[in-house]
Amino acid sequence: MKVFAAFVALVLFLPLISCGNSNGSAEEFLMWSMDQHKNMKSFAAKGAWNMKIGETDAPAESRAILYVAPNKFKIESGDPHSFSSMSVSDGKSLAEYSTDAKQPPIGEAAPAALNKVDTPFLTNPVYEGSPLYLMFAGRDGFAQLVDLTKGPVEFGKEVKLDRGEEGHEVHFYAKGDFGHVSMLIGEKTGLVHWIQFDSEPLVRDYLASEQGRKMDAQSREQFSHQQITESYSLVTANPDLSKESFDAKVPADILAAMSGSFVPGQFIGKQAPNFTITGLDGKVVHLSDFKGRPVMIDFWATWCGPCQLTLPKTQAVYEKHLKDGIVMAISNEKPDLIRKFLKAKNLSLPVYVDSDSSVATLFKIDPLPSFILIDKTGKVVDYQGGYNEAAYKSALAKVGLD
Repeated sequence: MKVFAAFVALVLFLPLISCGNSNGSAEEFLMWSMDQHKNMKSFAAKGAWNMKIGETDAPAESRAILYVAPNKFKIESGDPHSFSSMSVSDGKSLAEYSTDAKQPPIGEAAPAALNKVDTPFLTNPVYEGSPLYLMFAGRDGFAQLVDLTKGPVEFGKEVKLDRGEEGHEVHFYAKGDFGHVSMLIGEKTGLVHWIQFDSEPLVRDYLASEQGRKMDAQSREQFSHQQITESYSLVTANPDLSKESFDAKVPADILAAMSGSFVPGQFIGKQAPNFTITGLDGKVVHLSDFKGRPVMIDFWATWCGPCQLTLPKTQAVYEKHLKDGIVMAISNEKPDLIRKFLKAKNLSLPVYVDSDSSVATLFKIDPLPSFILIDKTGKVVDYQGGYNEAAYKSALAKVGLD
């Protein structure tokens, strides 16, 4: 699910003074390019996305980006033989959705700027995540993009671009999940034409997860050598983009497909089925133990990108309602793996281990994360697959955990 489409530019077709080549360092060249992206009023790009695992190439997917500073954007990725995904912000609201019925749509407030996006699609390199978005922060965002503790920014080879412009590669280690990154940047315009990265942190975390440890040795070896390439054949600075390009509503057909695969209605308004589960602290509890207090259940996993973004929200609910509510974060992973994850993320909320997935099966959990809200009488008030900010806040309010 990859597709890229468009962004913003103001100072673009100016000659490079002393940013790249032999007149400046690779670090200064990269920061100069970041400034060019920050100065754009709008931006558009179209190209291809490709993942290579070991010696195996996944089918190439399209990617398109449209952007109007500071926070209107449309980023689309797609595979004609599989499914497509979309992230759209109209400057006030943001929607993410996919033609994959198992991927629940997400709706929330728009970020303040493109370089501040923190949604599941746009932060995950395997979906629509890209170091490109951080370029629009300008050099002030350099520390957000580059991890100099892992090595300096260095020049690579020079390349002749399609329009006759010379391009220069820069190599650096990025923060977040991108790992080792190479960018091909135009020496006159500062535009990025090509990006390649290995997602080293993401690969490492997955191989340490329950699913990763189940892989055979050959598969683990192949998976550990991952390479993602974004190549843009059409890149335009300051194009005229209409308001109609940025429609932050989830299409009706996507919602209809979602409702066909995820049907929580059978639980809402009914008494929640009781279950027994062991906490990470070793204590055995029953859901019925908490009758008389509202309960929030968050089904999650360490390997789940969206869960990593929503779990801090569950932590916040826990801290706010220590005395008047119950929070249960449920995972089916190994306790040691969960403890390591919680420590790394500085999370202290109560976690329960569903080792045989019996509780997830009881509630027919499909997408992760999934949230279940139970009132003081033990009835299920709300059941959500995926995360929608407005619906999430509304559900908390229904049981008094807002």
